[in-house]
Amino acid sequence: MFNERVQDRGARRAQTGEAVLAAARELFREGGYAGTTIRQIAQRAGVSVGTVMGVGDKSALLVRSFEDWIAEVHAERTAAGASAAGDAVRAAGGAGGKKGARKRAGASRPLAPVDAVMALFAPFIEYFGQDLELSRAYAAVLVAGPAPGAGAGSLAAGAEAGAGAGAEAERPAIFGSLGRALLGEIVAVLKNAGLAHPKRRARALYYAYLGVLLTAASGAVAYEDVTARVREAVAAILGGAR
Repeated sequence: MFNERVQDRGARRAQTGEAVLAAARELFREGGYAGTTIRQIAQRAGVSVGTVMGVGDKSALLVRSFEDWIAEVHAERTAAGASAAGDAVRAAGGAGGKKGARKRAGASRPLAPVDAVMALFAPFIEYFGQDLELSRAYAAVLVAGPAPGAGAGSLAAGAEAGAGAGAEAERPAIFGSLGRALLGEIVAVLKNAGLAHPKRRARALYYAYLGVLLTAASGAVAYEDVTARVREAVAAILGGAR
């Protein structure tokens, strides 16, 4: 009975959190980040202001709304990759084994490294441009970092593996678990292409991509130029690996 009550409370808390996040996402899109208040979010979600603040303040809700979407992209990629791998194994077993698999692999040529890396970045660049005001507010929160005394240190440091659980909870996931997910995808692309120093290059690509997006958020680079600027950086880091 006790465990059931605890589980019920946990489920209700999760449902309330999702309702608050959904309300925040809707209002941010409708009225902009600056024009949205915690009270409006509470009214839309049907909860108290205190309940909203228990989920997060306005900046935390903005970060979570972006992070949830980014996490969905990575989850879909992981699922698609697992499905493709399973299909390849089954096809190889049913049509000539390894020889048949090699023949089919040759028929479907992989993307060049620069194109493959750009394909990883493309959904995020596109999402950034769907609402520039909101994306700039999100970037401003990321640059501002944790509140004084939070002890999370450099936000960018969280993209490296090995961050502690406490620091992980205090920094945006894009510099923690989501950053590592993207780094892992980039490393896989570079390894598949047979490029030297894949981890080192992946870090450089990751920081270059973030740098261009944050520069665009400041207004120093027009959004229309973001893809070209990121591609220039990717090509420079990968050298002649077109």
